[in-house]
Amino acid sequence: MGSGLAAVAELAAIAFLIFSIGRANRSHSRGKSDFWLVGLALILCIMIGLAAAEPTFGGWLIGFLALAVGGSLGGWLALATPSKSIAQLLAGLLAVHGVVAVLLSFSVVSMGAQFWDDRMIATEFERSLGTAVATLFGAAAFGGGMSLVFRRLRFGLSRRLHSLEPFRLVLVGLAAIALVLFAVWLVPGFFLLTVMLSTAMGIVVVLSADERKLPLAAVVLTAFGGLSTAAIGFAFASIALIVAGGLAGAIMIARYRTMCREHALGPFCLIVE
Repeated sequence: MGSGLAAVAELAAIAFLIFSIGRANRSHSRGKSDFWLVGLALILCIMIGLAAAEPTFGGWLIGFLALAVGGSLGGWLALATPSKSIAQLLAGLLAVHGVVAVLLSFSVVSMGAQFWDDRMIATEFERSLGTAVATLFGAAAFGGGMSLVFRRLRFGLSRRLHSLEPFRLVLVGLAAIALVLFAVWLVPGFFLLTVMLSTAMGIVVVLSADERKLPLAAVVLTAFGGLSTAAIGFAFASIALIVAGGLAGAIMIARYRTMCREHALGPFCLIVE
């Protein structure tokens, strides 16, 4: 699957995931249909992400090894890190994902066709779209991840932060325009414009969000981080992403098991109760 087409497919899967989570949150009593909908959306995101991020060396073996390493590190961190620091750790990983994607996009702009010729075969449309998508969502993941860290530190600025809400739609619109311009003309000027607007968009959206929507923001930003590096299709970034994904996944599984023990419920019952 080409990087550009994979990016579009992953974006559709992310939209489906956001819809499923929003539907589950709106319903007063979560049922089995909500559970299966969210599960199906997650499976689609994972399958498309794996198809887009298959390493160009070593194939799936390298991917499984990276996943095992990430899972082991994640399990160790889940045991060693205090519960109150888990959220900051995951938000920091989001910011790292975004930085990797932005740096890779800059490499594409500076190296041109040589970057792609050494690593993969893609059409000009896929090259342009993959680079633009990686820049937009990578910068958004970086800005949003750093803002999540800031929000978790709880400085008591919630009222002031809500004043940023009117700027959200403006920044989203400007970032979309910059994405189109950068996809058509892969030049450093539009790259910097896209990075600045996307980072500002991620910062403002997360800082002005309601406290109850922060978990949903973390899910969306995690998906953005995966989409950004998968859109580039760069082997080393794919490995780094798989390692970080396994790490974050192991942390979440460990915390979920702790919640099950604390509430004396099974994994499925904890979701639907």
